[in-house]
Amino acid sequence: MRKARIGVVCLTRKTYDYETAFSLYLSRCQEMEKDTSVQWKIYKENVIEPEDASRAIHYLLQEEVDAVIMVSGTFHLGHLALMINDALKKPILLWGFDELPYNGGKIRLNAVCGVNLDASNLYKAGVDNFVVTIGDKVDEILKWSNEHPAAGKEEYDAKVKELEAIFNPIMTKIYQQTGGAPGGMPNFQAGAQPGAGPQPGPSAGTSTGGADDVE
Repeated sequence: MRKARIGVVCLTRKTYDYETAFSLYLSRCQEMEKDTSVQWKIYKENVIEPEDASRAIHYLLQEEVDAVIMVSGTFHLGHLALMINDALKKPILLWGFDELPYNGGKIRLNAVCGVNLDASNLYKAGVDNFVVTIGDKVDEILKWSNEHPAAGKEEYDAKVKELEAIFNPIMTKIYQQTGGAPGGMPNFQAGAQPGAGPQPGPSAGTSTGGADDVE
């Protein structure tokens, strides 16, 4: 049996500190690659515009990935995640980085808002094969608390098992390698409309409200 192929992409926008976010992304990818139980298919270019997403999609399709981790490096265009999902139709982990320390300017990443935007857009599009985690280290993943309202219990349980089988072993090993603390996010939801789960502080979870923060 071949190893699972996990695609990874980083979504950013130039109106935020996208270069620092991408450096953080590459650093986390290096940590993930220490886990050799899966095949990592890491797209090592920023995905900023739809044209970038198209190139990332081509790469992920070529690599025949079984699941994809979409990293919200910064707030980004809302339809990028939809484009990737429409092309791949694979289980998704939406991962948002913690906000960087305030340096006197605007919010540097606003990545949590990016995750919320992606989750909201996927949910509105009828997609329910995604899970969400927020933090610099992947140690808070796959904690389930509510059933998806559009799915029956058997269907939902089967979907949970499918996602857990792909992501749980991977994220457990990443947690061990990166020194994360055990435990998970309270009120964590899979494929559910965002807003009910835990939220970070106002600076990380609040949009700046400018013209750039659009879907």
